[in-house]
Amino acid sequence: MDLHKHLRENTRSAHGRVDQLFGGLMLSKRRDYLLFLLSHYLAHRTLDNYFSDVLPLEERPPFVSSLLEGDLFALGFKSDLKIPVSMGDETAPLGVSYVIAGAHFGQRVLRSRWARSSDRGILGAGAYLTSQDMALFWPIVRKRMEIERPSACDLARLVRSANATFGLFEYCFDRALGEVSHIEQQTC
Repeated sequence: MDLHKHLRENTRSAHGRVDQLFGGLMLSKRRDYLLFLLSHYLAHRTLDNYFSDVLPLEERPPFVSSLLEGDLFALGFKSDLKIPVSMGDETAPLGVSYVIAGAHFGQRVLRSRWARSSDRGILGAGAYLTSQDMALFWPIVRKRMEIERPSACDLARLVRSANATFGLFEYCFDRALGEVSHIEQQTC
């Protein structure tokens, strides 16, 4: 069985929803870029904590929340947001890793949109989008998927975990949207 293909087919709906949310953003515009960064920051803070709890250091994905935090600071965003959720005890690390490592493919498209900005502040906040950390992690995840031989029960858990990770990004998008809207109301 091709685990990568199985995960891709069984997460298509959740993946499509996340692509629609983030793909609709104009990253060359400050509001949309802030929304993008804040969403990803909230999600990756949750994921950093999750991976710290479930995987040894040498198996963890790159922690990119510090890159996102630096980009948010460069844009002038200052807020002490609490980490939104927990991934839960039943989540399979490989299912979660599949989503975050594979996101670098979409990140290339988003990076090209961001690079078109004429706003120097936006362009000065690009550590996350220009990072190659997840692109380097993808081959590691692919290799794990090639050698993994999950039982039917474990396979279902991997799919649930991947879908839950996409759901985390949806949740964080909504949470960030509320925060950005709150900021806009304060500046009016």
